[in-house]
Amino acid sequence: MERARPGRPVATLVPDHDEAATVLRHEDGWTANDPHGWVGDLGFEVGPVLYNPWATDPDVLTRLLPRRLDRLAEELDQPRDRLGASGFVAAVLSQVWSCEDGGAPHAGPAAVAVALRPG
Repeated sequence: MERARPGRPVATLVPDHDEAATVLRHEDGWTANDPHGWVGDLGFEVGPVLYNPWATDPDVLTRLLPRRLDRLAEELDQPRDRLGASGFVAAVLSQVWSCEDGGAPHAGPAAVAVALRPG
C-alpha cells in the first residue's frame, strides 16, 4: 500500500469491524483474514477509535473526543472537522447495526454521535 501524501488520494483498506484483527502484520508483510474487506475513505476508520472501548463510561469518551480528534487529524494529516463528521457517521452506523442485529443501542457510540452531531 502506498503511503498517503497531501493532495494525493489513496485507496485505504477498511476492515470489517465485526471481526477482531482482520488485518494483521505477518513477518515481512500483511495478512488479511477477512475476504470481505472494503476500500474506502480513511476517515471512516476514525469512528471506532472515538467510541471504543465499549466498556468506557460515555462521559469519558466524550471528554476524550477533542484530544483524540486533534491527535488523529495531526497524525493522519486530515482536516479535524472531516474526521469528526466521519466519526459521527460511524457512531450512528454502529448503533444501526446493533439494532439491526437485535441488540440494544450502546451508550458509548450514542454519546459520541450526540457530541459530534452536525449543526
